[in-house]
Amino acid sequence: MGGDHRPIDPHDTDIERNRQEEPMRYEIRVAAGLDERWSQWFAGMRLEPLEDATTRLIGDVPDQAALHGVLAQVRDLGLEIITVVRDDAGSAPVRPSEPSGDAT
Repeated sequence: MGGDHRPIDPHDTDIERNRQEEPMRYEIRVAAGLDERWSQWFAGMRLEPLEDATTRLIGDVPDQAALHGVLAQVRDLGLEIITVVRDDAGSAPVRPSEPSGDAT
């Protein structure tokens, strides 16, 4: 499972203590072919159109509120969300996907 998760006390009003300290990298896959022109619409996330007419939105979000904002934009465009994945390794550089298997 990993991660240092502690329950949040609903009566704790110290918002700063309950906020994640570093941005987290997310990959959101949607059922639509979007190109890089949409990047600014999605808070500067990198858009990676895939051959199956889906798009991966990849980028760092500062907190859960920002993630919900990106998801709300996906909803507002009427796009179907296929997956939302958090990269627990943090905000390491993201490389474009490469074909699996060895080239011989």
